[in-house]
Amino acid sequence: MLAVVVLTIGIWAVYKIGFGQMVATANLRPERLRDYTFPTWHQYSWTQHGFLTFLVADGYAKGQAYANEPTLYLWLMWVLYRIQLIFPAVTMRLMVALISMSASLLSIGYAIGSPTWAKLDFRRTVLLLAAFAYFLTLPTFWISLGKFNVDNVFVLIFPVLLVASAVIARRGPQGKSFWLTAVVMCVLMPMTAALFGAFMGLRAIFARRLDLRMLRSAIVMSVLSVIVYLQPVVVAKLLHFTSENSTWLFRSGLDGDMQYYGNFINSVFVPYFNRPMYFVLIPAALLLLQLWYRIRFAPQSNSTEETGYPDAMMPYLFASYLLTLLFWPQAVAIHPYLYDPLLIGPVGAWIVLNFAKPEVYERHYLAWLFVLLFLVTFNATKIAQAAHCSACYFPSWGMQSQQAG
Repeated sequence: MLAVVVLTIGIWAVYKIGFGQMVATANLRPERLRDYTFPTWHQYSWTQHGFLTFLVADGYAKGQAYANEPTLYLWLMWVLYRIQLIFPAVTMRLMVALISMSASLLSIGYAIGSPTWAKLDFRRTVLLLAAFAYFLTLPTFWISLGKFNVDNVFVLIFPVLLVASAVIARRGPQGKSFWLTAVVMCVLMPMTAALFGAFMGLRAIFARRLDLRMLRSAIVMSVLSVIVYLQPVVVAKLLHFTSENSTWLFRSGLDGDMQYYGNFINSVFVPYFNRPMYFVLIPAALLLLQLWYRIRFAPQSNSTEETGYPDAMMPYLFASYLLTLLFWPQAVAIHPYLYDPLLIGPVGAWIVLNFAKPEVYERHYLAWLFVLLFLVTFNATKIAQAAHCSACYFPSWGMQSQQAG
């Protein structure tokens, strides 16, 4: 009950600080699902539109369709669209934000585990709540959903990745929990699922001495994801639509065009949409500080298994982003607002999970609490600044005017 209250207050605060204004501004612009795709679905038979995405108002008339979004995911968005028609104030953008952030926080809570929750006293609970508040106010999440396209499946796929990674770290790729997350991942974002399955396969062969159970799970997951990915592509071909999907050569940067992409390092730190570098560096610096502190001050008797640190799940959690950056760095450079949940999300989750065992951090408890509170304030400020900056996507590091005096 306390978690629900804290979550509600936190999301309400972020909404009032700036996300609500971002949503209101974004709703004034045309959206490809709300204004083009779903009205086309309503106007024509499903045998004519094939449940495809249309990027412009006359896309259907021109025979041009975007076939890179899974049909089942679009059905989910259609349900949210119908809710918005009934309750106009409850927009698709707002619902996606509420669902994805709530799912992210719940998935972190699941990864922490009930034994750890049961051991928390008041001081440790306060520190962990501050860590959750830090994650909840990560600016990239709210800016991505508030200022860019509403069909951002990556914010929904992150909590699924987190649960799948936690399940594998605890019990391996087996059981209902794993297969439920695997199927959801394939349905929502098949390419991410394919990369996740590919990493599982590589790990089964090279890191786990041919773990056949993991290898079988990886193959099944990869095959299912490819089927889901190809389904709208095949439908578009059968209905004779011209594809508006970007080519794999373009996504990889191997087309040689330097208009949007220079190198994979820039894709992360200096992307085409000028997401400031500090949005990546500050969470990374906090995580590195945590890890250093753990090595420096943790009791020597505490092993990774005993302290519950989430190191074992992190390779799986980061794998999808790293493999995407390896194969399609230009896509990452052009769409940081899409791929950031697969990078900053895992970093933020790792930070919270580290604080879930706060006995390590009790030596300097108050210092850590103040660090988190300052960062929460910093995050909230950047959300508010992004909302008020109509001429930019992301707020700059410092003030825009020159210093006085």
